[in-house]
Amino acid sequence: PKRVVLQPNGFMPAAPYHIEDNPSTPLDRTDLVMVDAMATGYSRAANAELTKKFLGVRGDVQAFGEFIRLYISRYDRWTSPLFLLGESYGTTRAAGIAGYLADHGISFNGVTLLSMAVDFQTLEWNKSNDLPYVLLVPTYSMIAGYHHKLPADLTQDMAKTRQEVVRWATNDYALALGKGDAMNAEERRKIVEQLARYTGLRPEVVETHNLRIDVPTFTHELLLDQKLMVGRLDGRFSSPDPEDRPTRRCSITTCAQNWVTSPTCPIRSSLLTRAGSRSGNGAAPSRDFPARRADCVRR
Repeated sequence: PKRVVLQPNGFMPAAPYHIEDNPSTPLDRTDLVMVDAMATGYSRAANAELTKKFLGVRGDVQAFGEFIRLYISRYDRWTSPLFLLGESYGTTRAAGIAGYLADHGISFNGVTLLSMAVDFQTLEWNKSNDLPYVLLVPTYSMIAGYHHKLPADLTQDMAKTRQEVVRWATNDYALALGKGDAMNAEERRKIVEQLARYTGLRPEVVETHNLRIDVPTFTHELLLDQKLMVGRLDGRFSSPDPEDRPTRRCSITTCAQNWVTSPTCPIRSSLLTRAGSRSGNGAAPSRDFPARRADCVRR
């Protein structure tokens, strides 16, 4: 069991990259079985026509469900505890798999959903959906605190600050968004100032965006004075901002270099030299999201 050597702060060092023994490996307590979603990583269907079957949400769930069912049958694990953990889109997948396998006589001891993406109303910010703006404020606050963009009194106890921000966002802020233009000038001024205080953004940014800060705007604006943008998938990361306006693509790229591009080199080298694993198709580690694959069939 190996792991990529990181810097003390958890960031990737400059190339060349190295691997080391992993003292935290769970392999002395359990086996790990790795399987890639179809058309990602090392999983490929026999032909292009068959691939389409797996690129919808339902086909994706069925593929994983059947793998699990066949695995526990082949290796006689029917009496073993079964747990599912899904992250991001994997929460949608885990919920689907749990239901699919329940219909096939297989129940789980537990299901863990990390970085919830089951209710897309919580993720898709737009002019007719204010819910994401409310839910994002506590996360913005924690990221701003990490980058020293919060007032000093808020950084003394970040756990306490988070509780305070959650209360404000789900009450005063949510009410203000619902009132919209029915707010008077003084009410609006207080909301603008408080949202700026909790997010580390300039009040004029909050005002310009009508009190609604989406993720590209936040990642672009927070460190604008340093000509940096923060990462979309991990707000601790920052990189030079190549755009003069918020873009989703660039904010994702900020941290993708650290968790996709850089680790890929030593990991694939280890697979080739130590495990003898070779594939002429390469890998597609960042496409594990059926609804966003270009050739997705919605089913």
